Amino acid sequence: MDACSETLFGNSHTIMLLTDPETGAIREANPAACAFYGYDRERFKALNRVDLEVAPTDEGTLVRGGGDTIQRHRRADGSLRDVVVHSGLLEMVGGSYLFSVVHDVTSSQDLAELEQSRRALQVHYDQLQETYAEIQDLYNRAPCGYHSLDAEGGIIRINDTELQWLGYQRDEIIGKMKFSDLLTKESLQSFRENFARFKESGRVNNLEFDILRKDGTLLPVSLSATTVTGPDGGYLMSRSTVYDITERRIAEHRVHRLNRLYTALSETNKAIVHATDRDELFREFCRIAIDHGGFLLAWIGLVDSSGSVRPVTSFGDKVDYLETISVSIQAESKGGGPTGTAIRESSYHVCNDFQHDPFTAPWHAAAAAHGFGSTAAFALQQNGHPVGAFTLYAGEPDYFDAQLVELLLQMATDISFALDNLEREARRRDAEQALQQETARRLRALEELREKDHLLMYQSRLAAMGEMIGNIAHQWRQPLNTLGLAVQDLSLSYKLGEFTKELLDSRVDKAMEVINHMSRTIDDFRNFFRPDKQQEPFRVSRVIDNTLSLIGGSFRSLHIRVEVETGTDPVVIGYPNEFSQVLLTILNNARDALSERAPDEPVIRIALHEEQGVTIVTIRDNAGGIPEQILDKIFDPYFTTKGPEQGTGLGLFMAKTIIESNMGGRLTVANSEDGAEFRIEV
Repeated sequence: MDACSETLFGNSHTIMLLTDPETGAIREANPAACAFYGYDRERFKALNRVDLEVAPTDEGTLVRGGGDTIQRHRRADGSLRDVVVHSGLLEMVGGSYLFSVVHDVTSSQDLAELEQSRRALQVHYDQLQETYAEIQDLYNRAPCGYHSLDAEGGIIRINDTELQWLGYQRDEIIGKMKFSDLLTKESLQSFRENFARFKESGRVNNLEFDILRKDGTLLPVSLSATTVTGPDGGYLMSRSTVYDITERRIAEHRVHRLNRLYTALSETNKAIVHATDRDELFREFCRIAIDHGGFLLAWIGLVDSSGSVRPVTSFGDKVDYLETISVSIQAESKGGGPTGTAIRESSYHVCNDFQHDPFTAPWHAAAAAHGFGSTAAFALQQNGHPVGAFTLYAGEPDYFDAQLVELLLQMATDISFALDNLEREARRRDAEQALQQETARRLRALEELREKDHLLMYQSRLAAMGEMIGNIAHQWRQPLNTLGLAVQDLSLSYKLGEFTKELLDSRVDKAMEVINHMSRTIDDFRNFFRPDKQQEPFRVSRVIDNTLSLIGGSFRSLHIRVEVETGTDPVVIGYPNEFSQVLLTILNNARDALSERAPDEPVIRIALHEEQGVTIVTIRDNAGGIPEQILDKIFDPYFTTKGPEQGTGLGLFMAKTIIESNMGGRLTVANSEDGAEFRIEV
């Protein structure tokens, strides 16, 4: 039932029933019927008409009145009601139904009311017939096929679209053929395998079959179906939707052909690389065309002094065809085919109806005997002049479309390139001997340069080792100071009587933290220039906290206040230990500057925030700033304003290298109002 009919059926206040005209089984009841009889919809669908009617021998014996048949029906609560039933046979897409309208006349049997009911029934009936006609029209004119099968697979309903595809008349199929009768042998096996599973699951989607039309041609289709169950829940019939997938199959076949030819083109390029002589190369080209391109015959012919095309290489099951033909490049009958035309015009020629083209008349009989439907020939050139042709044959007409020809042209171009390349290779071998002496002389010169390179490499390794030792010494100085202060603090606390277990644990934890940091420093410096270091995500705020915990004691001892302002808590990808070393270097420089210049309230301010997805850390002190004349030099290696005993000038150089080379960020410095401000961007 379509949406319009369902709306009419469901919203009407008139009692309506749909029953099986043969068995009397109730297939559907509208809400008005459910309310009148007192059954819910599912219970109704389990009843039969006779379950509602009172037998004539009972107190509900049928009577006549006013020309209408008055029946007595029993409701769910056992009460009896006198009703007038108007029925008519209704054909719908799902099958034939007995459509009944029931009028309650228990309290009134007025003929006028019965007439009004009769007219209402006629209106409903006419509306349903109109809806049915519209559905039937849509059913038959749909762009897809529809058919219904009985429990044995017989065709019991089919639309005009599918009939037109198949070429049958309706009376040739309905009740006389099974759907399996239309299938090819291969599709029949697939149909049987899926039909059993379909009965169990109740649905199948997008199964592909090849259907045999009445004229014997094939129709590829995609089928989806659902089951219709009987009152007992068993399989009753199926309804199927069928789509013609001929165009899709053609497209898939074309794509498959192109993919095979792409493979052949790739294999051709490999053959060009590995081939050492012309005959070997030609054999490989023809073999590849058959094995990967899917052609029936491939051959290469070269033009001899008489103007005939002489086959030099061929491959495929149809090679005996070449023994029955002769080809010329002259403008005559034997030169009018694809091979002669391609060579004569120094281009290509395609014949997609080889057995009927008048220009291929000399070879029609042989082509038919070998099953050739189409052919294409491509001129081969050497040094810009045509010397032969590469000719291919396929079994079906219209095989060589534009895309296929374009790829084959590329293949022929590659063969021509290979011919030129072989000639160049011969010239190269002639020149190779002349180059050997020059090569030997240059090798001796290279050997001398290699010895110099070894000496330079050794010197650079010594320099790198010295620089690395200086870096380690620079990075360890402060942790060692911190460790010394922790040990001294234990001794002082003991002398003052303030030594406690908690103090000992605190200083031991602090010492171990410093020692672990020193150990990580060794690993960081050892791995610093290795390209295989693994970056990892880390929270910048946590690294700031960890760094401050390492040097906080020295700052407190100098009465330097450290303020941290965290606007956000970003995560960056990089090396947390190296990032900590950068912070440590900058903070230590700030500490030294504050200690040297001694402002009234020494302070270091660390700010963390984000700008347009970039994490920014600024470290600012109030030590008066960096002199302008050295501001642009402080990141240079070995540049320092401290004495040799206090610094090596490598700290800020290493910090900038870590941020910019290892983490892809920026490290800059500028003077603020009362000090220097370092800015890290990652």
